Amino acid sequence: MRIVPLVGAVALALVAAQPARAQWKFGPEVTWASNSIGFGIGARAEVGLAQFIPGAKAFSAFGTFDYFFPSSGYGVSPSYWELAVNGAYHFDIPSVKSIAPYAGAGLVIAHSSVSVGGYSASASNVGLNLFGGTQFKPIGKITPFAQLRLELQSSSAFAITGGVLF
Repeated sequence: MRIVPLVGAVALALVAAQPARAQWKFGPEVTWASNSIGFGIGARAEVGLAQFIPGAKAFSAFGTFDYFFPSSGYGVSPSYWELAVNGAYHFDIPSVKSIAPYAGAGLVIAHSSVSVGGYSASASNVGLNLFGGTQFKPIGKITPFAQLRLELQSSSAFAITGGVLF
């Protein structure tokens, strides 16, 4: 089952490798999540929807893959990862040029597994992401972002994510 995170990362990398005319952005992200999930690292691929849907200038879609390092002890070996597809609306605030806020929702697949004393178990859940965040003024070709997210699933969590897009 450890191959699934690798497959998710490769899929995001392939999406990001699409031609520049598609206006894809790709980059790394770090996340801290509540509910004993802890710290995670991952990747994000984002595309503006205006090129596919006329009049959708303020909308984008993005996918993320994050692998977390949950806390453990007493011989317990947990793992946890998430794969998400989201849609966002970007707010236009003409008087503010240093930030570009957005909000949206999406679907998340969360997978957890644990090994204890030679025994193992795993579970997967599908849930809903509700989020808000901002992209900051680009530094050359690098666009930093920060996001707050609420995951609604069987093990709901609050997450804070930050990263950069190229």
